[in-house]
Amino acid sequence: MSDTQKPDQRTVSGSKEAEFSLNAILTAAGETAYYWDLASDRIVWAPNAPAILNVNDINLLRTGYGFETLISQGLSKSRRDTVLASNRKMDEQDALFSIQYALGKNKYGNPLWLEDHGRWTTNDAGEPAIVKGVVRLICERYEKEQKLDFLSRHDQLTGQINRGELWAAISDAFILSSKSDHAYALLIVGINNLLMINDAFGFDTGDEVIAAIARRLRSQLRDTDIVGRFSSNKFGLLLSETSPAVMARTAERLLRSIRDEVIETSLGPVAVTVSIGGVMVPDQAENVSEAFGFALEALAKAKAKSYDLFVPFDPLEDKKEVRKRNRDIADELILALRQQRLVLALQPIVNSNTLKTEIHECLLRIKKPDGEIVSGGNYIPVAEKLGLIRLVDYRVLELAIDVARHHPELTLTINVSGLTATDNNWLDLLRSLTKGDLSLTNRLIIEITETAAIQDVEESCLFVKRVKELGCRVAMDDFGTGYNSFRNLQLLGIDMVKIDGSFVENMLENKDDQLFVKLLADLANAFNLEMVAECVGDEETIKMLRDMGVKYLQGYHLGKPILALPEDYRKPTSEQ
Repeated sequence: MSDTQKPDQRTVSGSKEAEFSLNAILTAAGETAYYWDLASDRIVWAPNAPAILNVNDINLLRTGYGFETLISQGLSKSRRDTVLASNRKMDEQDALFSIQYALGKNKYGNPLWLEDHGRWTTNDAGEPAIVKGVVRLICERYEKEQKLDFLSRHDQLTGQINRGELWAAISDAFILSSKSDHAYALLIVGINNLLMINDAFGFDTGDEVIAAIARRLRSQLRDTDIVGRFSSNKFGLLLSETSPAVMARTAERLLRSIRDEVIETSLGPVAVTVSIGGVMVPDQAENVSEAFGFALEALAKAKAKSYDLFVPFDPLEDKKEVRKRNRDIADELILALRQQRLVLALQPIVNSNTLKTEIHECLLRIKKPDGEIVSGGNYIPVAEKLGLIRLVDYRVLELAIDVARHHPELTLTINVSGLTATDNNWLDLLRSLTKGDLSLTNRLIIEITETAAIQDVEESCLFVKRVKELGCRVAMDDFGTGYNSFRNLQLLGIDMVKIDGSFVENMLENKDDQLFVKLLADLANAFNLEMVAECVGDEETIKMLRDMGVKYLQGYHLGKPILALPEDYRKPTSEQ
């Protein structure tokens, strides 16, 4: 080494050594590290911990119990239990964890939000023994995430929850009612003359009317009741611990509150009326879809009879007809399964930039005895209700694997039901059909619905893990209709999200849908998740979604489903 090099070496290893120390690097990054012996509860921190955590009493950092006393919010149970609850197993002895919580306040008087992540290991007896982690300051990021999370769950115009959160609240009502005798009511409130107001005064005045109606509805309800924006001119109201009589009285009170006083807008007073349809939950509906459907049926009857009217759902009007139709559909489906008349149609999913097809979704079709091909859409709800859906999912998987094997250029998505997402037999069938062939499984994307995933997150995590171990990717279908957070998506290990088409098909006219899709796209990109927008119907929507960063598009405008009949895609053995 030359003499001219030696002073530089002395500078690096001498006077500026601290600048390059691990402690200095952690401090510069707003991080600190620790080693936690669970048996003794002793924690050893990096030297910069007191400064990073803004803690004056160093003794509080020396034990897990002491550190626990500093946590002010963010955890529903102890930090130890939260860390050890992680099921992201790396192997038999190691598991990763990532949690967030707040300590006291920072120098500005705001909660000091931290991200705590690392891994814990077990001892020879298989008991949790050591936790090694890094704690990072995330105050600004947390506040931004909280704001984005609020906007993704609430309607921007009214401040009330959006359709996805409303769906989740009603789903919770079904769960809670199964554990108690409490009954709920779902009301759908429709603004009768919003179109006329928009035409006469403009959309800005229409927005003022919508916001004012939301405030009036909220003012007439109890704190335990919920108001949500269902669509541009409809609100959904969930009344807790109620009865048919209370539902009717509440609806009449809501009608009067809108009818009896004009709404003041920037262009003057506007007279408005609403119509209301209602259904009791769970007495008159078995699931969330039925609850919305029945409430909307009742609303339509209210509007047909007279504006400014409440109509409750009457289950006796068509109960016998519905039961007979369900029996007929079930019988037809079972016969089609026995006679192997289930077939697939492949719908293109295109890249938003190139508009070239990169994926195909497998859609169920049924070939009737006379040769007519019909959609499986009418059969799926009945199959789910009667427990036949597993048999359908088995057959769809067999057909999809057959298509993929004969078409090595295709990547396919396969839908599975909520029941199948916890079915080990379906996983065994997938394993048996693919026989460890990664060139096959790498071209398969398994779609689970959001509502199914949130019913049992632990079971869903296990299902996703096993599917991915076989080489498949996993997508979440109908995203936005439930209440999954993007952090849950990370926990589940989801690779792709498909935003529900109800948020896409009216994007051009509905600013709330635009905002919601944009927020989801931004969050998906931030979490490195690919996004598919369904029900894309025109060139303007394509451009809007492309500008938002949505990677994939699907809809009849981009490509209709094409039948994949075995006689068409299978080649003779001699040609393979």
